[in-house]
Amino acid sequence: MAVLATMNLKQVQKAMLEFSQRDVRRISRSAISRSATRVKSRVKQQVPVDKGNLKNSIKVKNERNNKTKEPYSFVYSTKGYYATLLYGVRNDPNGNQVPIAN
Repeated sequence: MAVLATMNLKQVQKAMLEFSQRDVRRISRSAISRSATRVKSRVKQQVPVDKGNLKNSIKVKNERNNKTKEPYSFVYSTKGYYATLLYGVRNDPNGNQVPIAN
């Protein structure tokens, strides 16, 4: 198997022409799965508490498209959680507009 030492997308695409379609599918599936696992780890680090149901509910699901057979991954949570980010202005008691940034 060839060793890839690439710097940009065009070089990767050129190197992939050396592999068979089967190898390309396997490499793609592995790369997508590994990337999704890294995203899951980063998302778990962003959870506001160290342990709990939300952190444990973050999962990765690896699938492939029925028509094209291309692999894809979902990073999802089985528990609901949201954070609201507010921007705008409000009026203080003196009638002045105060910016809101929560």
